[in-house]
Amino acid sequence: MTQISKDAPKTPRQAYFVDTSSQTVYGWGGLVSSNPAPSQTFLGKFVATGDGGGSWSTETETASEHEGLAELRRSHGGAVASTPNSGFYFGGVWEETQEAGPNAFIPGYFQFDFKSQRKAWINHTTSPYSPSRTLYSASAHYVPNFGPNGLIMIMGGSEYDSGSGKAETLSMETLWFMDPVTHEWYSQRTSGEPPTRRRWPCTVGAQSTNNTYEIFIFGGNDDTVSFDDVYILSLPGFVWKQANSQPENGTARTFMSCVLAGQRQMITVGGSNKFQTPPEKDPFPQGLGIFDITELQWKDEYDSTAAKYDSPQIIKIWYNAGNLAKVSYDAKVEAFLKTSSNSGGPGSSRDSEGSPLTAGVIAGAVAGSVSLIALIGAAAFFVRRRRNSRSQGTLVPEAGGHTESGCSPTELSAASQIFELPIKQEYTELQGQDPRYYAAELDASTTLQDPRKYFMGLEDPSGNFGSKVQPLTRSSMTT
Repeated sequence: MTQISKDAPKTPRQAYFVDTSSQTVYGWGGLVSSNPAPSQTFLGKFVATGDGGGSWSTETETASEHEGLAELRRSHGGAVASTPNSGFYFGGVWEETQEAGPNAFIPGYFQFDFKSQRKAWINHTTSPYSPSRTLYSASAHYVPNFGPNGLIMIMGGSEYDSGSGKAETLSMETLWFMDPVTHEWYSQRTSGEPPTRRRWPCTVGAQSTNNTYEIFIFGGNDDTVSFDDVYILSLPGFVWKQANSQPENGTARTFMSCVLAGQRQMITVGGSNKFQTPPEKDPFPQGLGIFDITELQWKDEYDSTAAKYDSPQIIKIWYNAGNLAKVSYDAKVEAFLKTSSNSGGPGSSRDSEGSPLTAGVIAGAVAGSVSLIALIGAAAFFVRRRRNSRSQGTLVPEAGGHTESGCSPTELSAASQIFELPIKQEYTELQGQDPRYYAAELDASTTLQDPRKYFMGLEDPSGNFGSKVQPLTRSSMTT
């Protein structure tokens, strides 16, 4: 394991943009407790060396390679997502306050273009994801394999409501997403069991073997309770399902971080539950929870040899019942789904194996100053170590500076230990016993006649019916 110190700005609720092509993580913004706030913007920069190490440095808004950075209004608590070409930051609240107010919530979003020679920072004002165009405490998730350029989904969080004069949580019955290249926005009504409105959830996602992509959303809080539930949004069905995860007492939390590791394991890091009186012992050793996103169960140990991700049974049942054919898409969404990705169509696994910048390095770098996600490297600690071997539990940590009114920001020191997860091993996928569909890859110019039929395996990439892309039936499968 490698210890990495952070010689860069350390503030709660920073945004982290991950440029996998250069193995670099950039840290921006955050809640500023000093008075007055810094006169210029400082940008933390972590560069991984590829051998489990790396180093932090600090760049400023005056640097020639950060054109437009000085014009951005610094904030905290926005929703963050990174694509292969850019980082995106949606909403946020002015860096010097946690109080709701018309001038505190910042409308719109900005883009950090990794590929620009000047690393351009670009502000965008179009943000239809809320009536006020503001957003706070939400999660943004990048889905690489839907549409021509992938999509960024906005989930949960709150907006400033001018009528009530306070932050109001947003529904997830209708979801907004954006093409990260064209910046076109789309909205789609979902079906199934949408999550309760909430702030500060965390999300991970995975491409399945049956042409679908699932986003898992865990935890968060509203005004009275923290949540311990896990919900699944499956694309292209836009259907919500609640996992029967059977959480232990003390699992509920907010302000945690999540990362996908070991093929199909969501690792949750840190978190707190300010509504829990008296505080319970954390059922997660060292504040690290492990959730199998195929079995939909919390696990006692990290499995370094887990099979590749496959959709949970409740998702397969929904698709196998023919429900995708019944989905009523918004016209713009249907047109969006008809166009395949230039890097492989739905069913492509181009991001499923990770990137040169491993999950462990990213998680460790991201957390160097503000979050207990620095402990993500300790996931290796879980290999063959069960919870019942520990003598005592620990109180839920405060999740590294993610605070609300009444909670003081917490930080890790610059010398906090940050570790990389073990090098990825070769895995073998287990043979499934349920009906599934072949994943067909499309070329860059493909346009589908009907996205429902393609995802159901009834249409091939050329738009023809009765092709080789046929669903497997139970009787045709071998064991």
